[in-house]
Amino acid sequence: MSMDELYNHKKSENEIVNFWDQHTLFTPKIEPGKKPFSIFLVPPNASGPMHIGNAFMIAIQDILVRYNRLKGTPTLWT
Repeated sequence: MSMDELYNHKKSENEIVNFWDQHTLFTPKIEPGKKPFSIFLVPPNASGPMHIGNAFMIAIQDILVRYNRLKGTPTLWT
């Protein structure tokens, strides 16, 4: 088995996305009696260069999603 000289992201990403889709990894499992938690990532605004506030916003969303998942809340982050 030999390794490709260049990384083929199209092939790799298609395989990964197909795996995610087949196993419904991005479909929250809604459970009766449990209130779901959902948060969405808004498109970035073209208001200037990247700054620490951009990373901070995503970090806060990541923390909220992980916290709710750990509590067993059906969670979707889109």
